[in-house]
Amino acid sequence: MPLLTKKDTSPIISNSNKLNTTGTNDDLSTIMISFDYSSNTNTFGNFNQFIRQPSYSPSINFFSKINLDIGLTRYSVANSDDSLTSSTYELDMNIGYNIYLFKDKVLLYPGYSRFFYSKNSGSLKSMFSDNIQLRVCILEK
Repeated sequence: MPLLTKKDTSPIISNSNKLNTTGTNDDLSTIMISFDYSSNTNTFGNFNQFIRQPSYSPSINFFSKINLDIGLTRYSVANSDDSLTSSTYELDMNIGYNIYLFKDKVLLYPGYSRFFYSKNSGSLKSMFSDNIQLRVCILEK
């Protein structure tokens, strides 16, 4: 069965690239590169009182004109292993897709994330190595 349509024959599901920085549909893909630094890192809302734990997190993200996005982020936290002398690492890989429904009034975003940790990670390890998500947003103009 073809996609459902409303009486004005515009499709309920569209594949328009609505999320860009200028607010226009330029059909452009984008690469975003960032680098974050923190002079002291908190874990679950707590700071280590005995030693500073600076963190570095470079990131690269690709947002395609077909509404697919892929991201890669690496976290390095100094003095964060059990002995508080070595760095621990985390690598996050993400993929997601924007689906616009009902004349672009609803955004459906299915996504998947995979997390990798260094062997010396302690309290920074997540309970899960994989995350599947489904976000639903109501878009108002």
